[in-house]
Amino acid sequence: AWLAADTSPAELQALLASLDRLGEPLQMLSLDSHQTTWSRADDQRRRLQAHHGTALLLTVLQAGLLLAMAGIALRGLHQRQSRRHLEALAEERQQARLAAEQASRAKSDFLADMSHELRTPLHGLLGMLALLERDGLGPRQQEHLATARGSARHLLAILDDVLDLSRLESGQLALHPVPTDLDQLLREVEHLMRPLAQDKGLALVIGRDDQLPPRLSLDRLRLKQILFNLV
Repeated sequence: AWLAADTSPAELQALLASLDRLGEPLQMLSLDSHQTTWSRADDQRRRLQAHHGTALLLTVLQAGLLLAMAGIALRGLHQRQSRRHLEALAEERQQARLAAEQASRAKSDFLADMSHELRTPLHGLLGMLALLERDGLGPRQQEHLATARGSARHLLAILDDVLDLSRLESGQLALHPVPTDLDQLLREVEHLMRPLAQDKGLALVIGRDDQLPPRLSLDRLRLKQILFNLV
């Protein structure tokens, strides 16, 4: 439309030749345009992939942080529960200790009261036995009286030990060794236990081993108590 009406064929031919010469640059320009577009698209795809990778990494990190926070919260809850459990156990032990101390004090008070109550009639019994000894009893009655007095003194000594509960409960009961005639001690045990054996129709024979010396340094009260328990 822009060609003039009077354009000659030669001019047209020259124009067509010029257009032909422009074809290759235009083709190169088109290729360059396509390559640039493809490069930009590839760069954009790579940026999107990088963004996706970063987003995925951030998501993983966020999930890890959430798990770590959940673990910390659970551990704190477990520690609080453990602390409350330990506090409850400590409170139970404290209550049990207080109850045991109270029971021990009550037991000590009871035993002390009973010991005092028992010592009073025992002293009266010893006094009456001393009065009987003055009445001119026969040899056999004197022997029985001596056995009764020895048993009463033995019981009185045991009550004295019961009064000292601190040593008894700690296992630190002191021994008091004195020179002792073993034969006499055995006779005292036999005289006391023989009536009980006779009531049951049993024979009672108590003797000293020949390898033992007749006299030893020992605690008479403890040894007699052991022999009474054995018999």
